[in-house]
Amino acid sequence: MKNLLAGQLFTRFQITSFKLIGQLIIYITIIDALAYFIFRIIFQGRLRISADLSDFWFVIGIGLFSIFLSSIFNNAKILKEENELTV
Repeated sequence: MKNLLAGQLFTRFQITSFKLIGQLIIYITIIDALAYFIFRIIFQGRLRISADLSDFWFVIGIGLFSIFLSSIFNNAKILKEENELTV
């Protein structure tokens, strides 16, 4: 956030950060779901799939949005560099 508020936009740091944040959100959400699934099998001794997957998909969507935002920032950086060369 400090880098975004500093005034410079479309830096390599911002692009990499958005992509890393999105990937970490997705990985942590999947690992959490798998850990909960394994916990239920081991400690409760029953296999039950609940229909409450809306939170799971919402968080995965946030991670995908962050990755998509990094690709938008990357394209904007390329266009900005091209624009600076033509001026």
